Amino acid sequence: MFRSSRKMRLRISYFSVHLLEHVKQEVDLGEPSNYAPIIIGRLERINLDAMITDQLMYSQLRVQSLSVDEKWAGAPLAAMLRRHQSENADANDYILHVAVVLLPTSCCVKQVKYLSIVLQPLDLNLDEETLMKIVPFFRRSLSNSSTTRQQYYFDHFEIHPIKV
Repeated sequence: MFRSSRKMRLRISYFSVHLLEHVKQEVDLGEPSNYAPIIIGRLERINLDAMITDQLMYSQLRVQSLSVDEKWAGAPLAAMLRRHQSENADANDYILHVAVVLLPTSCCVKQVKYLSIVLQPLDLNLDEETLMKIVPFFRRSLSNSSTTRQQYYFDHFEIHPIKV
């Protein structure tokens, strides 16, 4: 028997993430630093639904459009990641669907009762120059070992077939 429950619904029409690099300049150091985009990731029509009870937390995330574009000067490709265009693909389908059920826990290990990830086919175009521009960002962001780590225990974990 559920004692209490809370529901949440979040709708975001457009969300963008810009990965920037510092532009080296040989001018007055008193001027503000300049940054130039490397890649821009866009998510459109994001739906997040959640229900929280005493026994569990259920969340569902759906994204209708996902794209990543190269934006650095001299980039050989414009589109890095796009939905695969095929004759039977419906542009209104969600490109990403994630469902998760978390159980409450009193210890440092989070218990995931159910996790399902469905990702529609994508076209990935990645050149060596862009990859080399992105690598330093991930090296710096993942190198902090003083951060406490979170552990997860999965009862049921499924990733549906992905075609990239």
